[in-house]
Amino acid sequence: MELAIAEPYFYAIHGGTVSIPHYLVVYTYSLDEFYDMYWQDDLKYALRTARHMAHHCPHDLIGTYKYFIAEHVRLHLVEVFRDEQGRDLCILHTYKLNLFKRIWRRRHRLPVQL
Repeated sequence: MELAIAEPYFYAIHGGTVSIPHYLVVYTYSLDEFYDMYWQDDLKYALRTARHMAHHCPHDLIGTYKYFIAEHVRLHLVEVFRDEQGRDLCILHTYKLNLFKRIWRRRHRLPVQL
């Protein structure tokens, strides 16, 4: 597992012939880089670039792609792999942490006093 800024893969922006259902890795970070907050400026740059590219390359299926991509370009916990074209793609695992936090809060919630 790695920490990475990832964005949804779209062939018109990232190249290729067909969109594949994965995320493209923009930057990866070590734990030291994460704790030193180096990723914040990279995230702002990746968001700005993604919005600009989505505005100039409309998606053929998602009409509101420029808003969609702004919600999905973020720092994730990912499993990175390289496809046959040499692109670094990833599988997101951030949702597992969010699910764990939600279950933990439910189980350890203090009882409501009336």
